[in-house]
Amino acid sequence: MNGVPAPAARCSSLYGVSIASEWPLPPGLAPASPEPPEITIHASIPAALLAEAAEALRLEPPAEGAWYLQRVLPGGAVYLCWTGLFEFVVSERGSEVYSRPLAAATDEAFHTYLLNQVLSFALLCAGIEPLHSTSVVVDGRAVAFLGDCGYGKSSLGAAFLAAGHRLLTDDLLVLDERAGGWIGQPGPSRMKLFPEMADHFFGPGAPRVPMNGGTPKAVLRIPEASMQRAPTPLAALVFLHPPEASESDVRLEPTTAREAFVGLTTNTFNDLLRGPERLRRHLAWASRVASGVPVWRLSYPRDLAVVPQVVERVARLAAG
Repeated sequence: MNGVPAPAARCSSLYGVSIASEWPLPPGLAPASPEPPEITIHASIPAALLAEAAEALRLEPPAEGAWYLQRVLPGGAVYLCWTGLFEFVVSERGSEVYSRPLAAATDEAFHTYLLNQVLSFALLCAGIEPLHSTSVVVDGRAVAFLGDCGYGKSSLGAAFLAAGHRLLTDDLLVLDERAGGWIGQPGPSRMKLFPEMADHFFGPGAPRVPMNGGTPKAVLRIPEASMQRAPTPLAALVFLHPPEASESDVRLEPTTAREAFVGLTTNTFNDLLRGPERLRRHLAWASRVASGVPVWRLSYPRDLAVVPQVVERVARLAAG
């Protein structure tokens, strides 16, 4: 990593949570009240936690060639490792994240894993349910796209940016329940895209950094002028239909209450923590969201010539 650890002095707001970090965080994050931070990111891992992780890996050895490792430690902390890149420990209540790079990983790759996968564990430990979503803002109202990896969430987000709208977050979304509805919290100013999508929407010269050697996806920094930095009322959730060659037109249809509930439960950002308390909380949360937000289903041909029509249809939906 190129970043140099800094004192945990500046407190930033991300996903509606105040975060103090000993590592420099990406530019553009909103400042938060410095005391007390809800999550503190440390630039080292205590030896005692590393010893617990080593013992956990000894008792449950990883598969040969495993790239991602996760173990719950005896005290309830969670150990996470991307082999050869970096490792983390998230405390039992999510208030502390310990980290250390293992190789010359780029800042963008480190931030991508830290501020998504790793923070999702901290959020869950703190009782916050994150969604797997790319969310855009149209005329001051957010639309959250949900769907499995490869369904085109980030590509649609890029299309909205190209059309002059703003990005609220890419990949991880936190919703806050407030009087009158649900609010989407802003994420970091970056997006993960396949090269052909990045070239199409941002131009071949758009700066990007590879995520890792296992995927062609790259991380693109999004200009602050294209980011939504304020919490934003949620106009709709839109589930993306899986890409199919048989799709011939753009269809945007309301879902049933049951479909909405099932879709929310399956589109959690993190399904690796499965304790009874988390499952009860998650199901209750999904029920409240499904009954409090309009939920739609979107299918369309995966043809770039059709995408402007998709943007227009969804923008009309956001406008009400």
